[in-house]
Amino acid sequence: MDIEKNVSVATKVASGLDSKVDTVSHDFLILLYQKVPLLAYSVYGITYAQIIVAVLIFLFIFILRPLLVKFTLEVSLKLAKRTKTEYDDRVIENLKEPLQLAFLLLAFYLFFSVLLIDNRFLNLLLGSLVIFNFFWIVWATICALDGLVFHTVGKLSSDISTSLGSFILRVVKILI
Repeated sequence: MDIEKNVSVATKVASGLDSKVDTVSHDFLILLYQKVPLLAYSVYGITYAQIIVAVLIFLFIFILRPLLVKFTLEVSLKLAKRTKTEYDDRVIENLKEPLQLAFLLLAFYLFFSVLLIDNRFLNLLLGSLVIFNFFWIVWATICALDGLVFHTVGKLSSDISTSLGSFILRVVKILI
């Protein structure tokens, strides 16, 4: 019973947020529909204008994704070069694939948001993929920092440093 109450409150809050967006775009859509009446027609409750805008946004992000990832990594690497260690450089280099997925998830999120499709399955799927991407980022960071673990363990005891470092990394990866 309480869960349903919380869901309805969250839905009202989300609807309030969406209405602010709708008021901004409402005047634009009215003007667009007056200029091109064909765009006001709908398929399954989704207007042609929404479909066109959603596809354009998705294609824009999808096509520019390699450039966005490259730009983000280059800026991050320039900032990381200012440090004395190379561990941060390795972490940034390992984040290329998770960052590509993050931009793809953003494209899908915006696509479905513009279409105003509020499907529980899609919300759960996108949420699960965001969580997957988060843990992929953590995994990539740990893999990039394996040299730091071996270096730190090597200071304690050089005899068992390889075994202990491998053990620590395996335990951390299992916890993830």
